[in-house]
Amino acid sequence: MALRLDDQDWKKIFPKAPEPILKAFASDTHWLDGAGITESRTRLAYTLANVEHECGGFTVTNLTEIINYSAKRMAEVWPKRFASAAVVESKYGTAAGWQKKAFDDIYGNRMGNRPGTDDGSRFIGRGGPQITGRDGYLEVGGRCNLDLINDPDLATKAANQPAILAAFFSWKNLAKFADKEDFLGFVKAWNGGTIGLADRIALMNGNDPIISKLKTIPIITAFLNTSSFAASSPTLGSLLRSQSPSSFVVKLVEVCEGECAFFGDGAKKEYEDSVFRRVGDYWTELAKSPPYGSWAGYTGKSGVQFSPSGNVISNKNQPWSAAFISFVMSKAGAGSKFSYSPSHSVYIVKALEAAQKAGTTEVFIARRHKNYAPKPGDLIACERQPAIDPNFDTYKAYVAGGKYEAHCDVVTEVHDKYLMTIGGNVSNSVTRKKWPLDTNGMIGNFDPQSSTAGVICVIDNRL
Repeated sequence: MALRLDDQDWKKIFPKAPEPILKAFASDTHWLDGAGITESRTRLAYTLANVEHECGGFTVTNLTEIINYSAKRMAEVWPKRFASAAVVESKYGTAAGWQKKAFDDIYGNRMGNRPGTDDGSRFIGRGGPQITGRDGYLEVGGRCNLDLINDPDLATKAANQPAILAAFFSWKNLAKFADKEDFLGFVKAWNGGTIGLADRIALMNGNDPIISKLKTIPIITAFLNTSSFAASSPTLGSLLRSQSPSSFVVKLVEVCEGECAFFGDGAKKEYEDSVFRRVGDYWTELAKSPPYGSWAGYTGKSGVQFSPSGNVISNKNQPWSAAFISFVMSKAGAGSKFSYSPSHSVYIVKALEAAQKAGTTEVFIARRHKNYAPKPGDLIACERQPAIDPNFDTYKAYVAGGKYEAHCDVVTEVHDKYLMTIGGNVSNSVTRKKWPLDTNGMIGNFDPQSSTAGVICVIDNRL
């Protein structure tokens, strides 16, 4: 069920908004429905009050942040950076367009902006939510199939405003705060602070008579598939979220849980008689994918030496964690959508490349782990060479240089304060890990079982 606003309701919420924007919200209801914004009055009230504050109810000129500051104003906004207007002028000059130079400097190397480029002035606040930063444009654009990186002004078009708002809500995982009636947390997640809090509250209270009278209607279930909006719903544990996971994700988690149970939740080791052939099944499944036929025949005992009494004296077994990932993906029905490989690097690099392609049709897309809340079915990728520091921006180059060791686990459960993953060849078994989450539902910088295994990325599974 979804709350439904008619033409007059939208006009009352945004009384000064241009008519094309009001028409877009009234007609393109599936965007807000799909993100889960219309599932509850609290979600809707929080969202509309905040977007109204950010863009003046869609009255900001061209829905674009104004950056033509005076030197005096810039010094007032950033007093720690500029002691006076004179300092601003001495650094950036007074020629036409100096503000762009200032924004490129101030916002370079922040929010995904690349230092030494015009990203700081290019990816300024746009659209109803006022998306900011290259990462924001990439994340929002990827969720609503708009090439915001190459054409940022798409975020300002009237017809795109429902999609932009829905994608922003999903990217920021705002449902989590609304469902806990945490308005302060909602605001902080939206803009990183509490600027304009009193106005946001006043706007929400002003909208209450309208929202409280809205009626609910049945909506098409397909719009609630999380493959469209990766991080839009609150975490309620396991797979049970307010938005149903895809059938593929359900199957993937089932396969992972079955394998974990087969290994006794990590108690049974790869070389034990009860499970070593199962490791062989992982290699056999991988061998079905050219050019990996030579891996058929490997088992959990391959490369393991035993003493006469049966104790392990040497274990040089071929690492099989990537074979495990390939196995569970295949068994869940990923088909040709997944890049099967005995090395995690193959599909990690492909996911990283997909992240750089706005509007990509790939279904496995890398996300920066500090900007994205994982969901069931996603993969968490970590490096395995402590002497180096591969990350979202550098891992591809390391792989090209022959340094490709990595590990991935599958997210199987997401709770309010932690998530669970299942992975293969973890302590020579198939077992779980518990990852703490911050207040925005995001993981830390390292594998919870290793302070030297830094996170490369989270791979958003949209299949």
